[in-house]
Amino acid sequence: MSQTKTSIKKTAFLASAACLAASTFANSALAASVFETQSFSLGCESLGDASGPGCTDSVALSFASFDTSLGTLSGVDIELDSFFDVFGANATATVSLAGSVLFSATTFFFDEFDGFQSLLAGSAFTGPNPVVFDLALDAGSANTSSWNGGLALPPFDASPGLLTVTYIFDDTIDPPSEVPLPASFGFLAVGLAGLGLTKRRRRTKT
Repeated sequence: MSQTKTSIKKTAFLASAACLAASTFANSALAASVFETQSFSLGCESLGDASGPGCTDSVALSFASFDTSLGTLSGVDIELDSFFDVFGANATATVSLAGSVLFSATTFFFDEFDGFQSLLAGSAFTGPNPVVFDLALDAGSANTSSWNGGLALPPFDASPGLLTVTYIFDDTIDPPSEVPLPASFGFLAVGLAGLGLTKRRRRTKT
């Protein structure tokens, strides 16, 4: 009899634990991320003196919007890795999204231009259209100017500038196929019934 009671107790506790584990696993979420990086190179050259016609250039970089089938988007990180090289006048470079400036810097010589911003998730990143960033270089009356373009004097080895977009999202995990959630409720019912039977036998014995 003692061995039977012990077996029933074990069944009850194991069934309850299995139900709790399955429920917790079904409702858990893991933070995940996907990213895309694009390179760019802006530059222009005017052969006149410092009062020449000026130097401007721009480019639009299109990134894929977030794939909502992956989970729920919780945030977006934007990272810029680049540098200037200017000869003749100050130059200003900007990175904008939907008309709002994310990064801006001005230099009159060689200088790094890096930046990082975390943005809130929004419809601009989850819609059907690409996410477009506008990059612009304005050097006014500079003789030569480049934003990772390699045009400025003296010559140097230029590498492309990089703009990276990282989507951070909650990846909801489905319950494992071996122990589906409805079956775990059945295990719980069996376990509770076993506890009730144990209690009833104790009363009968006393």
